[in-house]
Amino acid sequence: MRAHGASRDGPIMDSNCSRITRSTSDNPCNTELSLKQRSNTSPILLDVKEALTQLKVSRGLLYRFMRTGQVKFVKLGNRTLFRPVDLETFVNNHVEAKIRHRDRDGV
Repeated sequence: MRAHGASRDGPIMDSNCSRITRSTSDNPCNTELSLKQRSNTSPILLDVKEALTQLKVSRGLLYRFMRTGQVKFVKLGNRTLFRPVDLETFVNNHVEAKIRHRDRDGV
């Protein structure tokens, strides 16, 4: 059921969940957190300090990852922000299944 005055792509009232969502699918309860739920669970964007805390790396290393395109980021004015999902993707892309050993010759 659409909220009064909501456009097709605007907020939609989900009668099953009694919340407003940005999804246009038939059952947004299964596919997307509401804006209220998202704000209670985690922020939409993290600043540099929060990203450093999450990744446990130095500022220089984070900026190197950004420069090489390994970590996606958002620029809003002069602020650099990160989506938690992009930080999680970065970590998942760097999971090692085993420890690499050098040859006995040191090569």
